[in-house]
Amino acid sequence: MSNIATVVVDEISNDGLVLSANLAAKHFGIERSMRLKAALALAPQLQYQLRDWQGEIAALETMAKQLQTISSWVQLRPPNGICLELQASLRLLGGVGKACDAIDRVIRSYGGRQLDHDSQPRRVIACTAQAAFWLAQSGKQKIITQQHDLVRQLHRLSICQLGWPKKTITTLQRLGVGNIGECLRLPRKGLVKRLGAQVVQQLDQALGYEATVIDAWQAPEYFQAEQSLELATVQHRYLKVVIEHLLRCLVTELDTKQQAVTAIQCHFELLNQRQQNITVRFSEPTWQYDHLLRVIDERLQRLKLLAPVQKCRLKSSRWVTRPLANRHFFIEQDNNRSWAQLLEQLQSRLGEQAVLQLRTVADHRPEYAYRALKVRERASEALIKRSRTAHRQLCKQYPLWLFHSAKATEFKKPIMHQSPRRIEGGWWDNNDIARDYFHDVNQQQHRWVFQDRKNPDQWYLHGLFG
Repeated sequence: MSNIATVVVDEISNDGLVLSANLAAKHFGIERSMRLKAALALAPQLQYQLRDWQGEIAALETMAKQLQTISSWVQLRPPNGICLELQASLRLLGGVGKACDAIDRVIRSYGGRQLDHDSQPRRVIACTAQAAFWLAQSGKQKIITQQHDLVRQLHRLSICQLGWPKKTITTLQRLGVGNIGECLRLPRKGLVKRLGAQVVQQLDQALGYEATVIDAWQAPEYFQAEQSLELATVQHRYLKVVIEHLLRCLVTELDTKQQAVTAIQCHFELLNQRQQNITVRFSEPTWQYDHLLRVIDERLQRLKLLAPVQKCRLKSSRWVTRPLANRHFFIEQDNNRSWAQLLEQLQSRLGEQAVLQLRTVADHRPEYAYRALKVRERASEALIKRSRTAHRQLCKQYPLWLFHSAKATEFKKPIMHQSPRRIEGGWWDNNDIARDYFHDVNQQQHRWVFQDRKNPDQWYLHGLFG
């Protein structure tokens, strides 16, 4: 497309204005603010595209999310401006120079995409927000920290670079005014009468005579990003590269808001117009990039694609505040988190149905007193302590090795290690039992045996003590 003369216009009509022109179009003499009709006269083969307002707003919001890692006060100034309040962050960042470096890194990580179709993003640091915005619009990239320097720079600024209405600019030009300095020499009451109070207020805010209130922009607490592949593919290593990029964008946003996710959806758009999805759920709030990538990669390796993938989309809407916990002074201990992450990795690799845990059930019958259920969240420390106490008590009564089904055995009377235990129940599910259990001790082992009270002559071996 760079060899084809192309422009971007504000509307598709003869009166449409050229907002941007590539080098091929400029070779024909086409410039900004030229009518589309005149541009077509210079280059009949000219291609033109309508300005994408929604795309520009989306680009602004994407960059604003990344800039929130530098300052919590970020203001959008559509269609091509972002304003940051840096004073509160200067000490944290290490001064104005370090703040500029941080902003430049965000701009570079953005990939050099343009905000206004015509130039790369420009960064200006000034004493007031309005002055910084005007200087950036004029194409300058400066750092102004002194009030007298700011006044000198503003006085030389052309009124055509302030974004004022065309009617206001025409009025000032008829008065012989070409820059802000000449505008400020006019009587204030006359300015208010001719231009309106809003224009005068902007001048006061730019010079620092009136405070500017910055309404902080807050990104919605959900994430959605997508990336198209240059060539559709089914190969895991290429899809992983795309997922890595999308996850980095997600983690950046989570770090900005100190949030965590409990679920992530990955959507793969296929060449045959179909779509395959995977949903990854986490047992506890998660925000670490490495862990997110490991879990999703395990699921991705198990996914059988029906056709080559041409676009990947990552979504996450279940956001929660990151849990805060005290750290150990000498050794960082995070057993609960490592346990949860291990379970999530196993579930991603083997499937949720393949990773189970034993849960006790309120039933006196030994073979029905436990169930293999899906892994839930890790229990609290207090509950774990109570469970351990109950477990030690149960270990004295029940064998460590319980057979899946009792085995018939032959002997007359056990050598009792403790008093017998009678268990009856199960009438509600037609599996009723009536047994007398004994702790039998011989020279080789301790055995858990019972006598069937329905058939007193029959003895069964049900388990072995450790």
